[in-house]
Amino acid sequence: LASCLNNIGEVHRLRGEFLSAIRFNQKALDLTRGSEELDAIKESYYSLYLSYKKLGKPLMAFTMFEKFNVYSDSILRKEDQRAVIRQEFAYQYEKQSLADSLRIAGAQQVADAQYAAQRAESIQERQKVIFIAFSLLLLLCLSGFIFYKRRKELQEKLDCEHKEANRLKELD
Repeated sequence: LASCLNNIGEVHRLRGEFLSAIRFNQKALDLTRGSEELDAIKESYYSLYLSYKKLGKPLMAFTMFEKFNVYSDSILRKEDQRAVIRQEFAYQYEKQSLADSLRIAGAQQVADAQYAAQRAESIQERQKVIFIAFSLLLLLCLSGFIFYKRRKELQEKLDCEHKEANRLKELD
């Protein structure tokens, strides 16, 4: 409603009916005073400034222009505050995102380290099994060699004794 009244006041001002324009702009201003419609208030003050200026009332025009500037600054401050809040949210989001990424990366490093430790342990166990198997094979080969040598020596001794016994029989 205040915007409509401001628009009607603007039409009157453009037609040169400055007193009517002031009346409509003042009604718009009265409607918006207790509200948060800062743009409508700013627009009303600007229209009042232009109307008073055209009527040749510089003091009233200056007063309206000052109020217009106050509301312009107020709107800019609110926009700046919103921008700061948006930036703060973006910063908090990025900060949380980075913290999550670091936590995930840390967990991945821990998992990688555990996997590497298990793999090293597995390799070490395999090496132990291979060493034990090789040692047992070597021991078996050595035992077989010793057994073969002992048997050969016993066989040679037994053959020698048989020859000796056969020779003694032949002599008797």
